[in-house]
Amino acid sequence: MSLLASLLLLSTGAAQAQSLTVAGACPGPMDISASGLTPGGSVAVLTGRGAGSDVLPGGPCADAVTDLGGVGYATSIRADGAGNILARPAIGAGKCGASVQFLDLSTCSLTNRATFGGGEAEPFENELWVDGYAYASIDDAPVDAGYGTWINNCQTDPYPLPEGWEIVPNEPGIEDIIFMGGWSTHCMLVEGGCTYGTFNYSFGNCFEPCGLMGDDGAGSYWATSCSRRVMIRRPL
Repeated sequence: MSLLASLLLLSTGAAQAQSLTVAGACPGPMDISASGLTPGGSVAVLTGRGAGSDVLPGGPCADAVTDLGGVGYATSIRADGAGNILARPAIGAGKCGASVQFLDLSTCSLTNRATFGGGEAEPFENELWVDGYAYASIDDAPVDAGYGTWINNCQTDPYPLPEGWEIVPNEPGIEDIIFMGGWSTHCMLVEGGCTYGTFNYSFGNCFEPCGLMGDDGAGSYWATSCSRRVMIRRPL
């Protein structure tokens, strides 16, 4: 069932500060609720691969800065008379780990970003904790492993993105975090297939373009160029 067809609009009182929440297990039906929107107004549903700062290229709210990376337009829906939306769409496996954000087309204001995370994240055996997040390689390589000291030095096999985790956003400071570990490889892959060096290689960009991460469209990821691993994170 499409997101638009699954909408159930409820009147629940006065408008509030804008908020968006997503709950439930992914894949499957998930509860999406938003409040604080323009009563009766049109709302655009935006989706993305994860956190980012993509700018909308056109439309009535052109140049609005989202909290999404790889932003795309999914559909438009209408808030009820109290500025609320409640939806229960069936989210497919290919969308698990993706993010969603609502854009109020009357005010061009955005809700917070939420994730089709599939419930609470299960911890990995090997995690690096920094600034409220646990970081790991998607194949759970030891954080302090020297180059080639684990089972391999490159993650060429696809691994599914676990529930509650996301591909690490390509944001300022991520190169510092990656350089704290080794993960038995040279470089770690983040959003967009961009790559930064571990302590087994060199600090900063690995002298390659982005786009070096494979994606099967069903939620599994791998390195398309060695020696690299996909990096993921979960909130603590």
